[in-house]
Amino acid sequence: LEELAQAGAGAFGSVTHVQLPDGRRAVLKTMEARDAASEAETTDAWALAAMDSPFVPALLGHWRDATHKYALMESCGTDLHSMLAAGRLSTDDATVRLLAWSVASALDCAHAAGLAHNDLKPANVCVRQTGADPAPRATLVDWGCPSPLGLDEAWRGTDGYRAPENVHSGRAC
Repeated sequence: LEELAQAGAGAFGSVTHVQLPDGRRAVLKTMEARDAASEAETTDAWALAAMDSPFVPALLGHWRDATHKYALMESCGTDLHSMLAAGRLSTDDATVRLLAWSVASALDCAHAAGLAHNDLKPANVCVRQTGADPAPRATLVDWGCPSPLGLDEAWRGTDGYRAPENVHSGRAC
């Protein structure tokens, strides 16, 4: 893998844009392995392996070593927060409806797999437009802190963006 650029870092790890040997671009998430012997830790790989949707990143591979765990995922575009801040995305009704539908579809897929995302915020929604299709496509990223639906884990995720179905013990507000 050829490292292209650091995409960001959070409480649990870092994200790097990489180029694969075949020329495709991907994203490598590196997280500290709190217990390298434990396979039960939740990771992006664990969550993505449970879902099959065009609105979540495709998992290209995952592995771990003594100190870190890694998830290699398809590159999904630019985050919604950055695009809106830069004025690079239309906010007309059709675009907003399409993006909202995409995110709702990703959440529906996660809930069907028994998972809550726990960190749904504009920075975790990536948007891309392909040459043949001018309509933007949204992909829900950062599946590093998912949990089973209804599990009261209010500590997971970013303040103000946690899954209400978990914060309120299974009751969506």
